Amino acid sequence: MTLQNLYFITEIVGGIAIIGSLIFVALQVRQNTEAMRVEALERHADHFRILNLPISENADMADIFRRGLEDMDRLDPTERVRFMALLTMAVRGWEKMFLVRKRRALDEGLWSGSHESFKSALTNPGLRAYWHIRRSTFCQDFRDYVDATIAEGGGQPLYGETSADKAESRRSQ
Repeated sequence: MTLQNLYFITEIVGGIAIIGSLIFVALQVRQNTEAMRVEALERHADHFRILNLPISENADMADIFRRGLEDMDRLDPTERVRFMALLTMAVRGWEKMFLVRKRRALDEGLWSGSHESFKSALTNPGLRAYWHIRRSTFCQDFRDYVDATIAEGGGQPLYGETSADKAESRRSQ
């Protein structure tokens, strides 16, 4: 075997090693991307679970939230602070999801459902009033998204409307 043949053999082995390394790196990147998506799903679920706890476990907070969504002006100053704090947590969660989706790290199915939920939430006068007050505290891309979603309209009432709600609405008019 000549020195030149040995050189060619080492070049071939080196090339194979580089290709093997590139395949390994590609697999690691793919695995990391999937792990990031799973983590985003878990953070999303945790955020909204934590957000819903005070509403589902505390009747006073649920009442404040319901009345605030209908009309923030019906809340006393302390209730308004609590309502605004709760909405800030919620809308920050949607902003975070929006930004994660923009970076293509959020499952499209999760985003689609969340978008529909947010669209439904935006049918409430209290959330639209909150948005008017706090809009400037969110990033520009998210502001544009929310403004477009409001302009688009649609969405079902956030918690549905029962016949008792309709009757109470008629009585208060």
